[in-house]
Amino acid sequence: TRDALLSARAGAAGLMVSHHGGSIEDALPPLYMLPHIHQALTEAGIPDLALFLDCEIQGGRDVFKALALGATAVSIGRPLMEAIREKGAPGVTEYLQKTTGSLRKYLAATGSPDPSHIDSTVIHVGLGDVRPDPVVR
Repeated sequence: TRDALLSARAGAAGLMVSHHGGSIEDALPPLYMLPHIHQALTEAGIPDLALFLDCEIQGGRDVFKALALGATAVSIGRPLMEAIREKGAPGVTEYLQKTTGSLRKYLAATGSPDPSHIDSTVIHVGLGDVRPDPVVR
């Protein structure tokens, strides 16, 4: 949360929240930190900073969770690379259509008319004893 606040105050128009494909050992998945980052930015009066999430997004369910927890958008890397390697451009189209269909299913199941109207209370994230960075005010 500290880095997000410092970046926003330095003039960043948005942030990419990532753990670099899991290569940072013992790092919390960005999905778990996203609500804390979003809350800290909101409390600091910076609620509209774009938050892009990159953390092993695999399909529509993961996209739904990320958007519900405060992401503006998500980045899908590895699955798209696998789709293009296996089937080329048609594989990417197929993957994106499947992911979009899955996202629509989760939107309908939660009564969300579109991605910008997801009720964040449908997602529960527990961090146990883990605490985010102290808030910089």
